[in-house]
Amino acid sequence: CYALENMYLPISLHEIGGFAFQDVRGLKDLFIPRNVGKIGAEVFAGCSNLTLYIEKNEIPTTWSDKWNSANRPYILGSERDTPSHKTIRDKIMYVKKTDESGNHYAEIVKYDETEGELPETLTIPTEVTFDNETISVKSINENAFATAPKGKVRYIIINKEIISVGSNAFKGLTNALIFVRYDNTSFSSWPTNWNDGVLKTYTDFYEINTSPINPSNETDYIKYAAFGGANRVIIGGNFSTNHSLSFAQSDRYVEIAPKAFAGNEDIQKININSQYLTTIGDYAFANCYNLTDLSFTNTYNDGITTIGSHAFYTTLYNSEHNGLTSISINTKVGSTFENAQLIIGDSAFEKGYKTSGPVCTEIQTLSIQGNKTKFGQAAFKGCQFKEGCSVTLDNDSPKPDRYCFNQSGENLTINVPFALFDKMTTAWGWPLRDDSKDTDSGKIGLHNVATYTYQLYTYQKASETKTYERFGKAHIVVVAQ
Repeated sequence: CYALENMYLPISLHEIGGFAFQDVRGLKDLFIPRNVGKIGAEVFAGCSNLTLYIEKNEIPTTWSDKWNSANRPYILGSERDTPSHKTIRDKIMYVKKTDESGNHYAEIVKYDETEGELPETLTIPTEVTFDNETISVKSINENAFATAPKGKVRYIIINKEIISVGSNAFKGLTNALIFVRYDNTSFSSWPTNWNDGVLKTYTDFYEINTSPINPSNETDYIKYAAFGGANRVIIGGNFSTNHSLSFAQSDRYVEIAPKAFAGNEDIQKININSQYLTTIGDYAFANCYNLTDLSFTNTYNDGITTIGSHAFYTTLYNSEHNGLTSISINTKVGSTFENAQLIIGDSAFEKGYKTSGPVCTEIQTLSIQGNKTKFGQAAFKGCQFKEGCSVTLDNDSPKPDRYCFNQSGENLTINVPFALFDKMTTAWGWPLRDDSKDTDSGKIGLHNVATYTYQLYTYQKASETKTYERFGKAHIVVVAQ
């Protein structure tokens, strides 16, 4: 049925049976009066264009838990004439509502899929016009953007006028970052799941701006979000001729946002030497196929330095894709900085293959030094290392998650102090083989030599024939203290 577009159910109605409006595809507006005490399951299945206007202020427990399995947008506390008080502006549907003082305000109901795609930067407007009346936009309905195309929108800006946001309001915008203005004092009262599904939410936001990479070339720039305290978060940029990304100690970039440069094939080198930048977000440089060199130094931070999940993950399809070949990370600070820690997230540097075996160039140089360095699951899985590549741990380093060096060959060296080695063989339960003797000999002589080398075993489950490289085949070099 496509002819029926609007319907007002009678005030005397008390129950709506299951599947009652199934496949009424032309139906756009339906008003449900407050006397409806029961609604069956899947009532609106197939009603792809429908918006529901519900007179009740909350959903009754007597309605089936599958009454809205079609996930249609609905507005609680609607008046009988609400469907006629709606407007569509810039692909967004608004309805006019009345607050407790009798003043009109607008609520965002949903993204209207019939109007085309939303822009890359979605700024929630402060006001909208109904006929000749201009009123403030104050609320966003739950699931308002659930059906919006997820790829296009990257940035969502919420101004101070928004005082209410419903559950899962932006759930469809999975590639988006949300920025809440510094002068919005209401967001702390919104439901905890109002922003579920988006990449990340930032508060204390001022504006989005750009900064040239090279002052003589306006084509290449960094896009960043400005915050209180002059802090900045890098959210993207453009590289047409300059293929290096560099930050100095004085730059107030505190973070590279999730997916900021994901899929950018112009970046070749990254050089970070900043006391402020402490976070590289999830997928920030994922599948940057031509990125070969990473140097990250922050020896000033008395806190956590994080390289996020899949931050430099690369899916390699052929021999033209190499991924990183040089990695240098140094966040080591003095022993007096008790809170300092380096966290390398799950699959942060993993190389995945779409061919029948590794096709990447070996990582020629690897040097990682940090306080209490923590390696996430599969952090370096699939990376091939050249001899001389090393990771240095300290006494307080936590146990690396499993498979952190899986499928990474035998050339990686992990330098550990004697006290940490004790943990490895006891609390950690790492299976080690003594490389310097034919048989296992425990820790005999460790205090009398400069270094002692062990290699991590592979192991095999009794019920399976597959051999697992649980922590890879890295060599453990124990430094006597």
